[in-house]
Amino acid sequence: MDAPSSPADPSGPAATTRRRLLAVGATAAAGLAGCVGFAGPDVTESSSRTFDAPEGVVSIENRNGDVEVGPHDDGDSEGVVVEIRKRGRSQAAIDAVAVEGATEEGDLVVRTMYDDRLRNASVDLSVRVPEGTAVGSVETRNGDAVVRSVSGDVRATTSNGDARAVDVDGYVTVRSSNGDAEARGTTGLAGARSANGDVRVEVYDLRGATDATSANGDVEAGVAPGLDATVLATAGNGDLDVEVELDDASVSTRQARGRLGDGGPLLTLTSANGDVRLYGLAD
Repeated sequence: MDAPSSPADPSGPAATTRRRLLAVGATAAAGLAGCVGFAGPDVTESSSRTFDAPEGVVSIENRNGDVEVGPHDDGDSEGVVVEIRKRGRSQAAIDAVAVEGATEEGDLVVRTMYDDRLRNASVDLSVRVPEGTAVGSVETRNGDAVVRSVSGDVRATTSNGDARAVDVDGYVTVRSSNGDAEARGTTGLAGARSANGDVRVEVYDLRGATDATSANGDVEAGVAPGLDATVLATAGNGDLDVEVELDDASVSTRQARGRLGDGGPLLTLTSANGDVRLYGLAD
């Protein structure tokens, strides 16, 4: 295939525009993330709850705080164990937050429930699931959503924080409004997106057309040997780096399109204000 031409002048108008947009995004993210912080001394409280493992999947819904999901350390424990760490300005603030679990059509949903009169509290959740129990949706508004070493078609999403899925036996989706989105060591990719952050994915399989996109950040995608896909990679204001051989390739400074293997589902890699890199994963 033809080699991409030289990148644009890093001091030119496009780079200036990118820096301005990234600065605005970072400022907005910092302002929103500040909603979770508290001035003055904190009151903290730790506890745990155990729920029966469901026949279906386990999903987590949080509002303010991190969510981390993984397997039991010993591999033999039964039940879904939720370690809870509350933090707030007062005892009344953290007492106004409860962590509840409900079984809905065979699925277990663990939620943080707030008394809306007192919202100035955060809750970090560390969730351990038994072997063979699948994980579904893992959500928080202000915090990181991290899923490791479990099974299931995981959807890790957050508004202000990082979304990560690592070593998951399933097809994963990772999304953040203000933070990075990362998927590594999974069965396949179902989607990855960030408005203000980097997107880093490893692509071992696709079920259908799949996007990995960032508005203000870099996009990196490693593709497995033997992956059959059609690739469309576009860098709006950034560098495009294609390190794999594409058949029937069409390559320019900002866009590359071509076929991996026998072709297949469309894998779209896009950054409006950032670099795009497509590279090969080791055997």
